[in-house]
Amino acid sequence: MENTTILENCSYRILIVDDTPKNIQLLGTILRNEGYQLNAAENGLQVFDVLESVTPDLILLDVMMPEMDGFETCKRLKESASTCDIPVIFLTAKNETDDIVKGFRLGAVDYVSKPFTKDELLARVQSHLTIRTLHKEVEKQRIELAHDLKITQQLFNEASSRIDGPLLGNSDLVRKIRDQIFTCSKTDNPLLISGLSGSGDEAIARAIHRASPRKNQAFIFVNCLQHKSEKESNLFTVKAGEKGPHDEIEVGMIDLANNGTLYLYEIHHLSLKLQERLVKNLIESGNKNNHSDQEKPDIRVIIYTSQDLASSIQNSLINSDLYNFFNKNIIKIPSLLERRDDIPTLVNYYLNYQAKELGKNIEKISDKSMKCLQDYVWPGNIRELQNVIERSVLVATESIVEVNEELLNKGTRVDRYRLVKQIGEGGMGEVWSAKHQLLARPVALKLIQTSQSQNDLQKKAALIRFEREAQAIANLQSPNTIKLFDYGVSDQGAFYFVMELLSGMDLHSMVSQFGAMKAERVVMLLKQACRSLMEAHDIGFTHRDIKPQNLFVCKLGCEYDFLKVLDFGVVKHEEHMEEDSQITHEKEIPATPITVAPEILTGGDVDARSDLYSLGCVAYWMLTGKQVFTGKNVMELLMHHVSTKPSTPSRVIKMKIPEKLDTVVLACLEKDKRDRPQTAAELWEMFDEVKFSNNWTQTQAKQWWIDFMPKYVDQKKENKMTPTKTYHHIDKTEIISFDE
Repeated sequence: MENTTILENCSYRILIVDDTPKNIQLLGTILRNEGYQLNAAENGLQVFDVLESVTPDLILLDVMMPEMDGFETCKRLKESASTCDIPVIFLTAKNETDDIVKGFRLGAVDYVSKPFTKDELLARVQSHLTIRTLHKEVEKQRIELAHDLKITQQLFNEASSRIDGPLLGNSDLVRKIRDQIFTCSKTDNPLLISGLSGSGDEAIARAIHRASPRKNQAFIFVNCLQHKSEKESNLFTVKAGEKGPHDEIEVGMIDLANNGTLYLYEIHHLSLKLQERLVKNLIESGNKNNHSDQEKPDIRVIIYTSQDLASSIQNSLINSDLYNFFNKNIIKIPSLLERRDDIPTLVNYYLNYQAKELGKNIEKISDKSMKCLQDYVWPGNIRELQNVIERSVLVATESIVEVNEELLNKGTRVDRYRLVKQIGEGGMGEVWSAKHQLLARPVALKLIQTSQSQNDLQKKAALIRFEREAQAIANLQSPNTIKLFDYGVSDQGAFYFVMELLSGMDLHSMVSQFGAMKAERVVMLLKQACRSLMEAHDIGFTHRDIKPQNLFVCKLGCEYDFLKVLDFGVVKHEEHMEEDSQITHEKEIPATPITVAPEILTGGDVDARSDLYSLGCVAYWMLTGKQVFTGKNVMELLMHHVSTKPSTPSRVIKMKIPEKLDTVVLACLEKDKRDRPQTAAELWEMFDEVKFSNNWTQTQAKQWWIDFMPKYVDQKKENKMTPTKTYHHIDKTEIISFDE
């Protein structure tokens, strides 16, 4: 403990001022033994010479000294901005009250009487050094808080500038909104804001807060997308020890908004349990006769949803009690299309704001561009307008801004996405290349039309299944699995997945156009498929529709022959197999006939080994260019899967196929799944054990792409390369197919 104290004291420097050398020596010995750094002066004048080179943390100052006594020295120290905060302890042989009082009035913090007592000296020194340290920490925190406050104020001003725009204009609709803001700001009644996304919901909520008596209190913005479950949410305060014995209190967003305004953005994303708890909490807060021991926060609550209110309640997205609590005060936001007359005002506001932000000399927007903006339908509303102006100003080189019409997302829309070109079609729907209205990032959008004949219960079951499937895809992280960016339900009720847009071709199209593949290339590609399935199977997911159309070979970055497993949209979790069997029509085949596993047809249990059977069918197709089985009709084909033994691939095609690879493919195609590879990892190892004199390399893969699919290769980089073989020209078509 003593050594620790000495080490801690090493950071402190003390200046001893006394005209008696023995006193300096005595004090120095006591303090040096405690680890303090020391400086000394024999009179008041020398003090200021010492202070030119060091800044002590404390000064021990003798009172009676020649030339300049302690009182005068202390006075000058306190008059200087650089030394006024240094604590001074007087050393005095006098105990006269007047002298002690005089010392305190001059700014001293304490005194020590001569002769010195070691314990008293050290106690007083340590106490005042501790106080000085605390003062420094408090001052540091004060400066940091002042800095943070300045930043917060700056961010608030910038945010206000950005969100004030939607309330500008002279149309009747925006005038009505401003009147409603004025009326709502005079009460604390709960408020519901509804309208299309991007129409200015946050601007309205903040304007109400700023015009209310709560304007000097907190405005807490809560994005309900981040509070989908109680486990993820920090909406409510968690008491100390509630989660664990050592956990501290976690103050919830509701309590942070105490005396201010709580704004809940997209309330329909909040879980129903949290909605129920929220409305109960709000009812209790408003009940004057509530005798709960826990004090409820005093808050104004504003909620917003971009969804249709009636359908949100019907589809159990919004709790009916919550709706009833808020529906007495509703502000309906008009779309930008409904207030088209305000577009010039909004354009000029955002134009001037963005020009100032970027330091550009912008005069106006061109007349042609203004007319174009006024004629546009603005599906993304004011948020889209703001984004278009920001991007136009950013690239502007003249004082008169021209808006590139490419920034206006004209064309068929699905929610926030513009459909550019259909690139695939199947039994479950269509696949489009698309662009996000703001990010303009190219994506693949799979549009699944729902049956118009479904009743409400069936529609609800389909929605639940769709959301579960989307979440399943989102949980898959393998680089060999298609990436899911987004999902949702269109205004027409169609389900959609938004995924990465790949450059390449699926295995069905590739083999159909270019013929059977070399065995070493087949193994390299199927090992990648195994890596995707390993992860899915490990967390309990079965794909159930592995087929050549759902294995996509692409160029990814600088890598060629990169395989992606597509269409995890029919993935099933083991926990939901029984539930899904009740949803699926009894005559429906829940897989593709050419690759369907026997147990799916016979009503047996479906698991990871079912996917491996289908992968065996894909391997057969890649090696031979033929299906494992054919039939005059679908029923005959299915019966072959159940009962017919397949031929080995090497017997079907005149191409050298390693015997080991024949064995692996036939093992996958065993009728009894207990005789197949038991896991994707085991199948990967079996493929890895197939030996070739030369494995398929990236050099070969690159050359194949240059020869057969050159539009995906940067020819400027590859123009020095020449084909090693001559091929017949085959017209190539880019498609992405997710369903047959």
